Amino acid sequence: MFVCIHSTRLGPAGGGTRLRAYDTPAAGLADAMRLSGAMTRKLAVAGLPFGGGKGVIAVPEIPSGERRRELFLR
Repeated sequence: MFVCIHSTRLGPAGGGTRLRAYDTPAAGLADAMRLSGAMTRKLAVAGLPFGGGKGVIAVPEIPSGERRRELFLR
């Protein structure tokens, strides 16, 4: 799991979480960093008092059903 904060200049970081299978942990981190920067720009353009952040849950395969629910509860 990666949590990336791109900016808090305009306020606390806002952004969601992505669940995805990545080839490497580095690919998950790079995606989280890219997405957090995009959230900074999105929220600034919208005029909202937030910076950008993003969480990424990197898994070997996307779970479904009860396994997915357990992952999010954990």
